[in-house]
Amino acid sequence: MRVVSGHASGQIRTMRNWIYIIIFIVSCSKTTNQDSKELTTDNFFPFDKESFDWTKVEAPVDNKEKLKFGDGRPWLTSMHGDTYLSDTHAIDINDDGRLDLIYSGPGPVTYYTIVSLGNGGDDFSFEGYIVDLQMRNKKVTKLYLVSIVATGAPPVDRQTIVEISYKDNQPIFKTIFKNETIGGTQFPKQRTSYEIETFADTLIARDAPVELDAPYDYVIEIEGNRLGLLTKGTKARVIGEQTDSLKQLWLCALIYPNHKIIKYPYMNMQFDSTDGTTRMVWIRDKGLKKTD
Repeated sequence: MRVVSGHASGQIRTMRNWIYIIIFIVSCSKTTNQDSKELTTDNFFPFDKESFDWTKVEAPVDNKEKLKFGDGRPWLTSMHGDTYLSDTHAIDINDDGRLDLIYSGPGPVTYYTIVSLGNGGDDFSFEGYIVDLQMRNKKVTKLYLVSIVATGAPPVDRQTIVEISYKDNQPIFKTIFKNETIGGTQFPKQRTSYEIETFADTLIARDAPVELDAPYDYVIEIEGNRLGLLTKGTKARVIGEQTDSLKQLWLCALIYPNHKIIKYPYMNMQFDSTDGTTRMVWIRDKGLKKTD
C-alpha cells in the first residue's frame, strides 16, 4: 500500500519511483470525441508523490475543531475512532480569513477527501487522497488525488486532478483529468510530450518498456506484460520515452478515452468511451506517426 500521512501510512501500498509528468488535460466534466481539442499543456501530475506534506500549508487549529468536524460525520468516528484527526487539516482554501477543514484518508469504501468550508454549507467530497495541491494568490487552485479503484485481477490506480475556480469567493470544483494505471505499470524516467496516431493494424500495449510474453495470470488472460492491443487509428499523448538494451525505443502513452484497447482489463470488463479517462501503456516506436 502507498504511504500517506497519519494512521493511513501502513495501509497504502508502496509505489515505485514515480516522476513528474506533463499531463495534457482531458476535460472530464463532459464527453468529447475530439481527442486533443480538449487538452491543455499547463498542468502537471506528480506521479512521483506518495503523500503530501501538509505542514507546508496547514494552519494550527485546536483538536476541538477537528473533533467537532468528526462528530458531524459519524462514519469517521465509527470507522476510525479519533485516529482520523491526523488526516484532518486546517487551511484557508479561498483566502476569506476563515479556516476550512480538509479530511483526506480512508473512507467508507476507498480513500476519500472531504472539503468543509469555514463559512458553512455542504461538504465537497472526492474519491482518493491528496498527494499534492497547487496554490495561487493564496487560494488553492488544484487538488491532485490518487485512488485505488480495484485491488485485484488486476489492481487499478486512478490519478485525478480537480481544478478550483472561485465566484464571489465560493469555490467551484471541476474534475479536469482522470487517468488509470494497471498495478505495476512502469513510469518513464524522462518526460516528453507529443501526440501520436497508430497506422499499423495492431500494436501491443504493455506495462513496461520490455517484451515479456510468458503467461503469468490466467484469471485476466494476459500474457507476460501485455495490457492489450491498439488498433489502427488509435490516438494518444506520449509522456515519456525509454530505450531498452536492444536499442529499441519505447513510448509511454496516455491512450485517449474514446479509443478502445482490445483485451484491456477494463473495470467490469466494459469499455466506456464517455468516461473521460486516459489509460497509460507502453508501446514500441513502430507502426505509428507523430501528429503534432
